[in-house]
Parts: sequence; C-alpha cells; structure tokens
Amino acid sequence: PGTPTPTPGPNPEQDPVEAFVERMYTLVLNRPADSGLAYWTGQLKDRVTTGADVAKDFVLGPEFVGRGVTDEAFVEIMYQTFFGRPGDAGGAAYWLGELSRTSRETVFAGFVNSTEFGDICEAYGIIQGTVTLE
Repeated sequence: PGTPTPTPGPNPEQDPVEAFVERMYTLVLNRPADSGLAYWTGQLKDRVTTGADVAKDFVLGPEFVGRGVTDEAFVEIMYQTFFGRPGDAGGAAYWLGELSRTSRETVFAGFVNSTEFGDICEAYGIIQGTVTLE
C-alpha cells in the first residue's frame, strides 16, 4: 500500500561506500556492522571487489544462511537489499515460484544482477559487478 520508496542512497553526511556496507549488515544480517565494515569499505573503495561480490559474501555466507529465514522472508530481504523497496504481491509470488524450482543462489543472482541493484550501486558510487553461478 502506498507509494514505493525511492531507491535508497547514502546519507549526505556519511561516506557513501561505508553506508553501502552498513546497508548489507542491516538488511541482510539484521545487525549493526562490526570490524568487517572497514575491510569491505576498503575493498570497494580500492575497486578490488564489487557490490555483487560483497552481496554474495553476505547473502550466501554462513551467518545469513544460519539465520534460517523462511522463503518468504528471504524474498523480502532480497527486495529490500537489491531493489530498495518492499516486494509487490506479483513479484514476490514470481520469486517464491522460482525458489520452488531452483535455489536461493539462483534467485539471489536474479536480484543482484538486476538494473535496480545497479542503480543502488551507482547511488553509492561503487561498481555493481555480476554474480555468475557455477
């Protein structure tokens, strides 16, 4: 209900790359950033890694996997993190259907390789990159 939220961008008073990494901690891990904040911020600023690489380590890493979120919660986290908005009924149903046929890794790749995530990366001044499944 209501108007979709705009694509999030960094707070003008905060370093945009650091804000991107904090977003991953908050939206994916549901907690404040820890000492990894400086590491990931440096990797992104030095262009050693991309937004997609950081996202992959957060979403497919043991901490998030260990949270044991439901498929519905997984899809909503993907929407918030990679589209910057809540899932809509039709889109969420589509992604839940994909989850029933494929894997979380495949659905994650669909979100992280999207134009919407590219817009978010651009707003934070980082390279989007892509995720290729093995």
